Amino acid sequence: MISRIAPSEAERGFGTFSGDAVEHAARQLRVDGALILEDIVDAALIVQARLAFGKMYARYLDGNKHDDALKIGGRRLQITVDLEPPFDDPQLFANPWILPILNAALDKDFVLGACVVVCSLPDAPTQHFHRDGGILFPYRNLDKVLPAAAIQVAIPLLEMNDVNGTTALSLGSHRNADRAADMARIEPVVR
Repeated sequence: MISRIAPSEAERGFGTFSGDAVEHAARQLRVDGALILEDIVDAALIVQARLAFGKMYARYLDGNKHDDALKIGGRRLQITVDLEPPFDDPQLFANPWILPILNAALDKDFVLGACVVVCSLPDAPTQHFHRDGGILFPYRNLDKVLPAAAIQVAIPLLEMNDVNGTTALSLGSHRNADRAADMARIEPVVR
């Protein structure tokens, strides 16, 4: 089962997770390869971002090919968003609840590399199971013991569920790439 972590009232008052919560989250991320952090982005900002995306990037939603958007599957696009309101809010691109966890999981050595929206158009087929990142050393089998080289942080602009769609995960597959296709998958609901 995927770990779900939400700030306590005390942590909310301080605006950060406690040291124990950060270490627990970082450990779960290292072991499982995924976790869900709940209630760390203002819901009003999510609504604002969803509406802004619909206005600013509507031209991509016509189902046609666009030279400045990456097709990542059947009726699925990856669109780089400009860091202008509301996407310039650190809650969306450098979330202060997430950064301490990334610091702990990656030994304070990481770079925020991109800010994109992955958009599944209506009637998009189920996406094939895949890794979001490549294997750095495929011939040496070192990836099982090396620290992560990249982490995806996803903030859904719509609830991930049976109606809107979700993301399938295989916990631990980041350390067992050879067996990932055979591992059990979960499709968590994420508000």
